[in-house]
Amino acid sequence: MRKTVLLLASMAAALLLAGGVALAVTPSGTAAGDAKVHITSAKASDAALDGALKGLVARHGGPPGVIAVVQRGEHREVHRFGVANVRTGRPMRVNDRMRIASTAKAFSGAVALSLVSKGKLSPNDTIDERLPALPDAWSEV
Repeated sequence: MRKTVLLLASMAAALLLAGGVALAVTPSGTAAGDAKVHITSAKASDAALDGALKGLVARHGGPPGVIAVVQRGEHREVHRFGVANVRTGRPMRVNDRMRIASTAKAFSGAVALSLVSKGKLSPNDTIDERLPALPDAWSEV
């Protein structure tokens, strides 16, 4: 049970870190010089993410493996360390499924509050305002 909780917590931390990395390198300018700056910061952010994930797996009592999928526009990168199966040593795969249960609720709340504190989201916003392509039945959430 303890390993499951630790794995879920580490997945949430990796997702939060990956989400923050993706937000930190979202291009805002169109000049050629701006693109070079964003590529450099993306590489630095990827290196920081890799270091954090490696450290998490190496930590005593840490999860046996972690994976973070970072998408910037159409470009997607997979960062994975450790193993999915300790017994066989099978590495993490992009399509592996993990049971995160109610951990997603806490993670979603933490991300939303982080965006509120940065002024990118209001507590009164609805899903319809931010993601109008979602089903109408969800518009008031």
